[in-house]
Amino acid sequence: MISLPIKRLLICPFLICFTFVATATEEVDFDYPLGPIGGKFRILTGNNLIRLTEIIPNAPGAAAGLKVDDFIYGAFDREFDPMGKYFHGIVRQLGACIDHAEANDGKLPLMIQRPGEGNISVTVNLPVLGALSPAYPLTSAKYASAYDWACDALHRRVMDGKDGDLGYPTGFTGLTLLAHPSWKDTTGAKPYRLSVDKIRDYFVGRIEDAIYAPVEDLLLDQEINKSGKPSSNPHYENVGLESWTLGQAVMFLAEYKAKTGDASLMPILQRGAELMANRIQWWRQPPQHENGYAPGWNDGIAGMTGHGGVVGDYIHSGWGGGINMVGAHLFCGLGLAKRAGVDMSVRPRDGHYFGYDLHPGDNIPPEIATALPASIDLPRGCEDPITGASKIQNPFWYDMTLDQKFWLHWDCITRSTGQEGNVGYHFATSYSTEDAGGRTPSALFGFLAYTGKDKLSETDQKLLDKKKEYIILQHDRHLQAHAYNMGGSMFMALSLPYLSDRDQRYFLDNWKFFYNLSRQPDGSLSYVRGRDYGDAYQDYSLVALLNTALPRSIAIGGAPTCARI
Repeated sequence: MISLPIKRLLICPFLICFTFVATATEEVDFDYPLGPIGGKFRILTGNNLIRLTEIIPNAPGAAAGLKVDDFIYGAFDREFDPMGKYFHGIVRQLGACIDHAEANDGKLPLMIQRPGEGNISVTVNLPVLGALSPAYPLTSAKYASAYDWACDALHRRVMDGKDGDLGYPTGFTGLTLLAHPSWKDTTGAKPYRLSVDKIRDYFVGRIEDAIYAPVEDLLLDQEINKSGKPSSNPHYENVGLESWTLGQAVMFLAEYKAKTGDASLMPILQRGAELMANRIQWWRQPPQHENGYAPGWNDGIAGMTGHGGVVGDYIHSGWGGGINMVGAHLFCGLGLAKRAGVDMSVRPRDGHYFGYDLHPGDNIPPEIATALPASIDLPRGCEDPITGASKIQNPFWYDMTLDQKFWLHWDCITRSTGQEGNVGYHFATSYSTEDAGGRTPSALFGFLAYTGKDKLSETDQKLLDKKKEYIILQHDRHLQAHAYNMGGSMFMALSLPYLSDRDQRYFLDNWKFFYNLSRQPDGSLSYVRGRDYGDAYQDYSLVALLNTALPRSIAIGGAPTCARI
């Protein structure tokens, strides 16, 4: 059936300009790549049209005669469905048509609305590269070619930099190259060991330099302070946003140790695991908002994480105490650290001392005396490993093991898991799916990496089953995660092997459009953004490389402590 905008075009040429102007007001404000056609487009919400905003000179689309401001509305003599939630409709179907053309004779006949001309057909001639197979990260030649291009580009990015630091994606870059078949090569076409070791040295330095037990920037004395506001903590040091780095650092170094057998890294891994555990919080939070919000143990604060050290967890907004993406990295970091042989029985002194050098028998300063209640009930799985006690009296003097910190964080994840299996920010805030596309697969991967082949409780098994169900049924949700969707795409790559073969095929089939649109005519890769998130602190091109590269590195079994597709 002809859609309404097309009917108007056929009725009266005068309405052509009016129709396109009215429709343009519904465009998203971000360009998406046209894949091997060559160019960019914008989505028109609720419509079966996309508007071309750029045509790459000499690319297949330009050679076929496509023009800027053309509207694509179908292919192979069939109209696309209107744009629905996420990428349902025309965007997904365009990606499928590209794949179909490349798998056959390369001809892609597009249905076009062109201002001033009406409806026309334009046939784009694409290279015959084959289709993405049902297990394409592992078996498709087309995907393998894009993977090799991405890994080469990642290697160059690392080597061109000063110290191996690529910002937030550094750890994922290291995992990708470490898992490549050429990871040991120091010469030749793919000397990836050079970039792998450069990232290793960078992360070792970050772990060595990190503050062992970061503390709050404020005290808990607002009720006894004459000003009525919390005082500054004299022991506070601003560590920046290092929590974004530490989790990935340990994940990478744990895999590096497993791959190389380099036991000299164990002290660094041990320290890194203790650093991460010290950033999983369980003590009362100083109020940083005018509403006086200062949640403690009984408010479900246990297991939360902050962006930098132990601050920056949205208490300043009058809410918080949740699991941001930093927490996802710390959780998975502990999982891989245990697999690498880290001693999880160590009991570090964390931030609940607020930096004071205190020991049992000392008087607790009144400005931090309310950090913990008189007793606490430890959550399931977090019982004391020596006494087996679940109730701790006078917990101010209690130091949890690394293992207990893992289970404390898992309990926070459990309480923040909605009925669908989605991991929300915090149960006291909501079970929202907001950013659940990153937290849910990271929770699945981190927990299974930590527990390995251990027999799971019935409760934990049900939780994992619900998370798997959410991941599969809400497959597009993982393209709607913060940090340029990397929380979703990277942790999905890590968690996908833990799903059944059938579920893997279903998920991958629904993500084919993502990879088909990212591939460019010259063999490069372009970033495909989620519709809801427009983060502005990453490098588009770097994220595009990792979105394609990490899934295949995991699929070929190059990450030894991760499951294999």
